[in-house]
Amino acid sequence: MVVAAVDTKSGRLVGSVCLAAELGEPRVAIVGRHGLADLYLEGDSALSLRHLAILLHPPRSWDPDRLVVSILDLRSSSQFYGEHSHGALEAVEAMGPVFVRCGRYALYVLPIGDPSSFPEDAGDAWSILPPREYERAERLRVEQTVHQRAWGRVAPPPAGSRLDKSRVTLIDGPEMVQASWLSPGEVPAGYISVTAGGRCHTLPVSLRALRRGVIVGRDDRCDQHQLLADPHISRVHMMLRSVDDRLYATDLASTGRTRLVTATGPQSIKIAELRGPAPTRLTLARGRAIVDWQPVTTPPTH
Repeated sequence: MVVAAVDTKSGRLVGSVCLAAELGEPRVAIVGRHGLADLYLEGDSALSLRHLAILLHPPRSWDPDRLVVSILDLRSSSQFYGEHSHGALEAVEAMGPVFVRCGRYALYVLPIGDPSSFPEDAGDAWSILPPREYERAERLRVEQTVHQRAWGRVAPPPAGSRLDKSRVTLIDGPEMVQASWLSPGEVPAGYISVTAGGRCHTLPVSLRALRRGVIVGRDDRCDQHQLLADPHISRVHMMLRSVDDRLYATDLASTGRTRLVTATGPQSIKIAELRGPAPTRLTLARGRAIVDWQPVTTPPTH
């Protein structure tokens, strides 16, 4: 899958990034004005340093028509926009090509597959891209079938078929949390503990919040930012998000990196699954902060 950025003022291609699909493995690209972003876009102050996360869901086949991608606003001040008049968006999930705009840049997210499947002429290649149809997540709830566990919110096309349209679903993005990741009536999926500067705070978190995304960093748009004043921790450092019923930690192009603590020691990650039922520990900026994830099968230790 390729993400190409075009400056809408000049009409020029200003950058691109490729997400190389691997069966069963997610891929992620961070878009923004930060020099460590995978797709670095300069020249527009409306963009945040870390503005978007583009997540390729773990593929179940090599068919490009079956690739699912999420585009998540990282609680930026200006968010992003689709092709139609839905207003500023928090997040979308798509099967097939999807086009969005952030700041002055248009982003074209294209499953490419085998290059031989595209015509040599650019105009002809453009003409075969399926139209995009935007829907809100509420409309799709009645359509969920056995595909949901394997494919998330977007049902795949029948085997051997071609997409006649891209289905783009408007979904909820990462939620700003002040006191709890648990709404009244919800049960915890687990507990997140943030330790830094000699202080620790533990909060229950629901499956709903994990599906939307939990962002950790020292900026006030991040959860538990009051604990993370150390300048070695990035303003928007990492995210925990559930994808297809699996929980992943994603480093958001942080300067100090995110490391997953394993039996052989901390390992720097881009995106990694947090496998249960045992607790999982992540360190930020070489241990300046610690984030512990504890599934509900394990009681919190703090």
